[in-house]
Amino acid sequence: RQLAPEAKTALETVFKRYATGSRIDKSGLRGLLSCATNMLVQEDSPQVSSLLSQYGDGQAVELEGFLKYWQYKAVNRNAWLEDELTRLFERVGASLAGQSEEEKLLHQGREWLAQTSIRLAQFRSNEYPWSVGREKSGFHDFRRYDSLDAKIDGSWKQCEVQEVNWEEMAVLVQVRSAGSSHSFSSTKRETEW
Repeated sequence: RQLAPEAKTALETVFKRYATGSRIDKSGLRGLLSCATNMLVQEDSPQVSSLLSQYGDGQAVELEGFLKYWQYKAVNRNAWLEDELTRLFERVGASLAGQSEEEKLLHQGREWLAQTSIRLAQFRSNEYPWSVGREKSGFHDFRRYDSLDAKIDGSWKQCEVQEVNWEEMAVLVQVRSAGSSHSFSSTKRETEW
């Protein structure tokens, strides 16, 4: 299997950011892997040594070896691959060209929903007097940080309004994590207008 052209282009951008000349040395790999794993990685760590010995010459890695490393991780379905690539792409400002705005929002756990959508309902366990008045009138004037229920993938989920677009008459919602009233889902991300 080969890397998709969009992924290859994004990884080339990452490579350029961490490379000195046409190679990434131990120091650059330390920074790159620290960013990818979101943990401090030392230059003499097994991760750096393994990458250099398997995909480089022991001292540095060139673009071809760098791409082979990420291809290997993708083929072997590394559990953290998506998170690692997301952090790296965000760090260098790279993105997968094939990703639509909706897909980017879904990845962030956010979704734009029309205010008149049947997929929206006031959050029943957190009703305030001002929301009851709005509900009786049939007018949903959602505000930022309003709690609501949204039907996503066929099931109702607790969400919070992140943004309101008055021109489109839509709200951007983010799904809350199960069992928490303040944190948001990081495993499955949904976004829609």
